[in-house]
Amino acid sequence: MKPVVVAVLVIGVAFGAGYALKPDRLDEQVRQRGFFVVERRKTLFAAVDSLREESRLQVLVYRGTVKVRASKTLLWLFDGEQTLWVPASVPLLIDLGNMVVTFDGGKNVRVKIPAPTLGDIAFQVEEALSVRGGSLSWSQNQRDALEKEAYATARTAFVAQAQGFRPFAERQARAVIERQLHKTLPDLIVEFE
Repeated sequence: MKPVVVAVLVIGVAFGAGYALKPDRLDEQVRQRGFFVVERRKTLFAAVDSLREESRLQVLVYRGTVKVRASKTLLWLFDGEQTLWVPASVPLLIDLGNMVVTFDGGKNVRVKIPAPTLGDIAFQVEEALSVRGGSLSWSQNQRDALEKEAYATARTAFVAQAQGFRPFAERQARAVIERQLHKTLPDLIVEFE
């Protein structure tokens, strides 16, 4: 046989054997450690690093309305009050930079995510409803003081409302992280602490 025919046959057999013995998923083919041995761990850590680079994951935005009342009395004779209904929104965020991931080398990975934190509260002041009353409501300084007190109370009340959604935000974060890791390694078993 001619050397060209032998070379073509050898290349064809090598290509056929490589195609038949190839790994099932190309996304696992990050680094070869030996003959037909794929290092899955590097793929997992690439997915974890991409999640960490997102830094803060917004898993939920809580929108609601609070009703608060502020009142003030001066010299037991003069009083003023303000009732405030104000809508607001606040995002619940997970800091993925502090996520802890351990991998056992097989198909199991354990993920510990930090507790969700509240982002900045955004009051929709243009949609707020304010009702003032009392003899102190005639003074602009007193109205400003009552409004400042009402908004401080509204912020506290809104934080208390939003914190009730932390368990739901944790479930959402777990679902997002698990879905992202399953895109990389579909048969991975993800456990959360």
